[in-house]
Amino acid sequence: MAIPAKLMQQYLRVEKRYSINPNEEPFFDMPTTLNLERIEYIPPTASEIEQMARQKLIVAFNKKQDEINEKYQKATDTINVKKQVAQNKAQLDKQKVQSNLDERIAGIQYDMLRRGLARSSICDELVQKAKDDASSQNTSADWVLELTLKELDLAQQNATDQKDLALQNLQQNFDTELAQKIAEITESVAKKTESTLKYNNTQAEKESDYKKSWHSQYIDAKQAHSEMARTLLTVSINDGYDVIKEYIMQDKTTFAKDYYLEFDALSAYNEIVSLRQDFVSHLGETHYNELVSFFADRL
Repeated sequence: MAIPAKLMQQYLRVEKRYSINPNEEPFFDMPTTLNLERIEYIPPTASEIEQMARQKLIVAFNKKQDEINEKYQKATDTINVKKQVAQNKAQLDKQKVQSNLDERIAGIQYDMLRRGLARSSICDELVQKAKDDASSQNTSADWVLELTLKELDLAQQNATDQKDLALQNLQQNFDTELAQKIAEITESVAKKTESTLKYNNTQAEKESDYKKSWHSQYIDAKQAHSEMARTLLTVSINDGYDVIKEYIMQDKTTFAKDYYLEFDALSAYNEIVSLRQDFVSHLGETHYNELVSFFADRL
């Protein structure tokens, strides 16, 4: 255990104050700098700003793009289903025509055979007429299928055109919003850069003013110490250095009293007693006993 650092600092101050060396450094505990905080800000580059802006918009853009493509895919799927339905219907219609034709020819041949005209020109004409009717029905089915497929192809083209237009508009809107967002971020970066520079400049000015003040006060302290040292040197020569030592011990005793008055009397007394040797080396026996008595009287 030793004399508290705070009190030792005061003792150092006293020793400096009563130094008889005019060239010795004065006790000057004013810090050389305020150590003011600076803001470190590295503004993003143009490409970084664009990336920041893009990230803010890309999620919504991708979602809308997906919606457009999904809508288009649904329309395409529906058109393809309708095409398949039309093709299946045409095939079924042709199969039905063929089935009806087979039945009709069989009926004609049976009737002609029953009447004894199986190999007659009448029979041939009736069969040909049935085939012609069936061919006409198939042609009609093909025409209906062709027309239906053309209409569906047109619907497919319309869906594709709508999708392409929607994607084009989406991209144009995105480009416009991106340019606006880049401008907003660029402006924000510029303001932050300016405010940071202004703040750091202000801190630098405060530091500069403080250093000027520190230098001025240091010079004053140095001068005051030199003058005091010369006075003390005269006293030492005329009256002896013990007079100066007495000044030192008196001031140290006063600082000790002020320091320990912040404690309760018993704690202060016990610590002073436990540090007897340390205090005697600074205060001498007489002033140490004075210090002990001062706090003993307060118990």
